[in-house]
Amino acid sequence: DYNKGEVRFTIFAAILIAINNGMTNGICLSGLLVHNAPADDPLNPQTAMVSGVAAYVTNSGRFLASESWDAYRYNTMMFLSYMFGAWIAGILSPKAKPYAVDPMFGPAFMIGGTFLLGSSMLAVFEIETRFIWYLTISANAVQNGVASIYSANLIRCTLTGATTDIGLIIGQMLRGNFDKLGRGCVLATIVICFWVGGIISFYSVRAMQTKTLIVNAVVFYLVGVLNIVYLVSQLKISLAQAITGDWDWRDVLNKIKPDGDKQSLLDLFNELDGDGDGTLDMYELKKGLKGKVT
Repeated sequence: DYNKGEVRFTIFAAILIAINNGMTNGICLSGLLVHNAPADDPLNPQTAMVSGVAAYVTNSGRFLASESWDAYRYNTMMFLSYMFGAWIAGILSPKAKPYAVDPMFGPAFMIGGTFLLGSSMLAVFEIETRFIWYLTISANAVQNGVASIYSANLIRCTLTGATTDIGLIIGQMLRGNFDKLGRGCVLATIVICFWVGGIISFYSVRAMQTKTLIVNAVVFYLVGVLNIVYLVSQLKISLAQAITGDWDWRDVLNKIKPDGDKQSLLDLFNELDGDGDGTLDMYELKKGLKGKVT
């Protein structure tokens, strides 16, 4: 239902996010990010899964029943930290529409990058704290939250949902239903890219060890900067507005609002409506802005 530009952008975003998520998870599972803590250290575990929370929810219940309070607190905090990251994405973009850039996407990635930078600094200075894991899993949740909001849940880097959907689509295809083949291809790409991120993590963490998460923080900041550049260059949003998210689509529309009567508005609408379908999408609006805003 969307044009080729949107499709390309969505797939590119899926690839970048999946590789970054797989790499982050691999780094945290390697046992090399926190190498000064003993294997049985209850304060700061040597490894942690940071791409999903199913195991933490299950273990939280198990350790509560067995009255293993320290393990219960750790698993519960990992679950809550992931929810906190998703909460940040939701509270920053409460009314975002699928396949449309929201004002707060850039700031959200900046926040996620700051979480990862903080986590990497704790690892670099060998500070024994579970916040290495809490901050990292929160950053991944920010990333996944923004991706889910933008892509209407198509880009989901928690692989349980993607794997389930792929299995369903394959089953439907075997019965002759190919309606969701495109979705299946995108989800398969996400799974493969997540796997590639794991391969990258194997080599990167051995080369950089405690400093490795800095690379992932840079990726977060880069995505945020690209979002800001896009807004400034394509939608004519001011730099300050793009950085803070202090704008909405009415600001954009007001820049091309003509003086005159209702007929002037209708003429402008028809001029921007390139395909004549009676609606304006983001790309028609952007094209119109290029010609109307000086």
